[in-house]
Amino acid sequence: MKKLNLKKGKYYIGDPCYVIGGNDEEREKLLQETNNFENDIQFYKGYPILIGNTADGDGIFKDNKGEVYGVDSGSIGIIPIVAIDHKFERLYCHVITFKEDFVAEIEDGLFKFGNRIIKTNIGWD
Repeated sequence: MKKLNLKKGKYYIGDPCYVIGGNDEEREKLLQETNNFENDIQFYKGYPILIGNTADGDGIFKDNKGEVYGVDSGSIGIIPIVAIDHKFERLYCHVITFKEDFVAEIEDGLFKFGNRIIKTNIGWD
């Protein structure tokens, strides 16, 4: 299990490929630094992030609030908005403001970001 305590604030939740790096070289550097997001401790531009692989690769996944997330890189993550320095399409991702400090956890295709839960390993009823 990967677990990270995060401070209150505004965060991007979704596929990291849509917001990380302005070029392939920057993305490749981040993948090397995080061991393809396998490391327990991950940083992007000096900010803590948490990214992990979905259970079944790419697809569309729903959270416990009914919001959907599109995945093209087989991964979902949470990244502070202040670390993202370019515009991005907000389709199939979400920017959420957490009013209190919270915990982010990823385990076996289950993503818990504060009160948001995304299950990529089983379907929703």
